[in-house]
Amino acid sequence: MKYKMGLGGVAVSVLIYGALVAALCVWLYPLIYIVSSSISSWEALEQGQVRLLPVGLEFSSYRFIVAQGPMVRAFFNSVLYSSSRALLTLAVLAPLAYALSEKKLRGKGVLTGLLLVTMLFGAGMIPTYMVVRWVGLLDTRWAIIIPQLFSFWYVILLRTSFASTPEELKESAYIDGASNWTVFTKIILPLSKPILATIGLFAGVRAWNDFFSPLLYLQSKEYWPLTIVLRNVVMLATFPQGEIGDASMYESAGFWIQSQMAVIVVNIVPILIVYPFLQRYFTKGIMLGAVKG
Repeated sequence: MKYKMGLGGVAVSVLIYGALVAALCVWLYPLIYIVSSSISSWEALEQGQVRLLPVGLEFSSYRFIVAQGPMVRAFFNSVLYSSSRALLTLAVLAPLAYALSEKKLRGKGVLTGLLLVTMLFGAGMIPTYMVVRWVGLLDTRWAIIIPQLFSFWYVILLRTSFASTPEELKESAYIDGASNWTVFTKIILPLSKPILATIGLFAGVRAWNDFFSPLLYLQSKEYWPLTIVLRNVVMLATFPQGEIGDASMYESAGFWIQSQMAVIVVNIVPILIVYPFLQRYFTKGIMLGAVKG
């Protein structure tokens, strides 16, 4: 039986799709403007001619960025921090979440309550800084990776997803002589790819956008991620390696605008590239982690 939509239903659908299209345009305009400004000519940027599409194609800003050795190193530092935190977050939290998903775990309620405290209350900036300095992580790459690994919110999502695995499946494995570790690695993890990909994406994006931790813990420029360099370029109008190429271009306001926009593009494009590969897991992972079914 076909459902025939009435006039009121059509009007509501038009309003909903119209609102979605308007929201999409509002979201896309800044992104398109930034990309267009990064490849427009200096003269067009100085005269304010760029509104949406590029005016006078010019890619010198990207060549300038590639010539910046410290900026390239900062990019790879960001990749290292993001990938390391994504993988280590899963390595640390997945076994904990699996243990908490087991009904026969003794003291599970007490342990969950203690972990929940970390979600509601934080130690604060100064105590955290003192701990990082006391254990010898200050001004090392580990200072950006280790203190940010634990999140009880991720544990809750993982635990809920693990708990949805049929008990009969695990019991049959135990009957065949499998250990808890075998059940976890051979059954639970393969069936939980959506939530694992989602948590990894969350942790990786959080590390990629992390600005405060490097600013607080890192003094050596060779450890700086791209966010610190982006801040220096956009807010302080300084590049890490100083002047490269024709000195006259540093006197052009259009050059600085173009270079700033190019650095922003370099900072956001990797996430936009990675996300489509994990998008098919994203919605399913959130639903599995939020609702036990």
